[in-house]
Amino acid sequence: MPAEKLRFLHYVNDGTVGWWSHHREHGAVLLGKAAEERNLTRVIG
Repeated sequence: MPAEKLRFLHYVNDGTVGWWSHHREHGAVLLGKAAEERNLTRVIG
């Protein structure tokens, strides 16, 4: 599988959502209530 297709699933909370949101372009997929409240559950790329 090409590296650009790799995805990393992360359950985030209010304390970690900001940090992980900057890593979405590198394959992080944010899960959980904090991500949903901020509309960050969509896969980028």
